[in-house]
Amino acid sequence: MTPPVFAISLPEYKPNEKPDVLKIGPKLDSLLEKNFYGKLIVIRCISTQDHPGKTPDELADIVLRTGTDKYDAARKGIGYHVGYDQGKRIDFFGTAVKVTSGTDIFMTELLNDFYYGALGDRGYHLRIDLVMIYDSAKLTLVEHLYGDDIEESDGFIFKDPSRKADALLGIIKVLP
Repeated sequence: MTPPVFAISLPEYKPNEKPDVLKIGPKLDSLLEKNFYGKLIVIRCISTQDHPGKTPDELADIVLRTGTDKYDAARKGIGYHVGYDQGKRIDFFGTAVKVTSGTDIFMTELLNDFYYGALGDRGYHLRIDLVMIYDSAKLTLVEHLYGDDIEESDGFIFKDPSRKADALLGIIKVLP
């Protein structure tokens, strides 16, 4: 069964402009709550800026088909060296969350991370174009360190690497 693809139009969320996260975040949280209430999920957000030449539709099709946005083995992702340097494999970075009516600031934090955090990683701001929702029961958390002593719990591997698409519960396209 193909996971659902939701679309949300957020014309106020513009590339290269500081987002009003307190206005945009709750709209995304509401969509998560409506469709995934009560589930323990892992969310991975991506930007087309990290995938030159790919549109959101093309990326969504790749993710639906393969279960991941890692479509080019030769392409190096930002931050993946962290796990490898520690002898750990990381399939993707994401955030685990139990979707309840109290998660109404969750996407606000991710929007902030993309706008401000990307500046440190990449030197420019990012806009979230796709939100991928995974079943946490089909993933394994990979704890790792950023730098020398900052422990993080944002690395994940697929429990069954031959069935990555089965871990995908849905995709949200964040449209202008």
